[in-house]
Amino acid sequence: MISIRGVGKNFDALVALKGIELTIASGELVCLLGPSGCGKSTLLNIIAGFVAPTAGSVVCDGRAVTAPGPDRAMVFQEYALFPWMTVAQNVAFGLEIKGAAGIDATVTALLSKLSLREFRDRFPKDLSGGMRQRVAIARALAIDSPVLLMDEPFGALDALTRRSLQAELLRLWGELRKTIVFVTHGIEESLLLADRVVVMTYRPGTVKRVVPIALPRPRDPASAEFNRLEAELTALVMEEEERHQADELRGG
Repeated sequence: MISIRGVGKNFDALVALKGIELTIASGELVCLLGPSGCGKSTLLNIIAGFVAPTAGSVVCDGRAVTAPGPDRAMVFQEYALFPWMTVAQNVAFGLEIKGAAGIDATVTALLSKLSLREFRDRFPKDLSGGMRQRVAIARALAIDSPVLLMDEPFGALDALTRRSLQAELLRLWGELRKTIVFVTHGIEESLLLADRVVVMTYRPGTVKRVVPIALPRPRDPASAEFNRLEAELTALVMEEEERHQADELRGG
């Protein structure tokens, strides 16, 4: 379980986050949704331990988060692969740092699970964007962290590749039951993936509303209930986007 209590973050005079209160259950898939500048990625980085909060605390499985740790793995939008390493070497990297046993068997199993086995000796430059992100996910899964943090991991991909990886993520989540916190700008993406969508306000970022998504999986974007929820989330996000635009016009 992840417990976020009174979390705030200031960058000099800029108040990025204020009074974040949120509990994420073990095995839950939660999406953070909101306009640019609402602090979604900042909150994710605080959960990861990359950024220290100005106020409040984060507790993950009973331990206070004060730094990065092996209990929380991160997947970035930019893939963050080592270009001089092969696919297999990238996936093995965290295991080698840990001094784990059976590294080759673990890597082979993950590459098979993510349809990458035939590319194990290729370098990142030889792969498509979607395949690079599969490698990044495999590397995060390799260290077997109970929590997977994902910062718009599919944002730079084309629509078909994005939908394919969304389905792949749900398959893996169904098998492994990791706790996933997923940052997205995509309203449809959040509805396809999440158990709950946390809509954040424009700066200072806080929790505007938590929307449970009780639709059965796989979800049908053409269904009436999906469209009702999409309209609800769109209205919530647009309210904050309008605040953002008004702030820009004021020069804030």
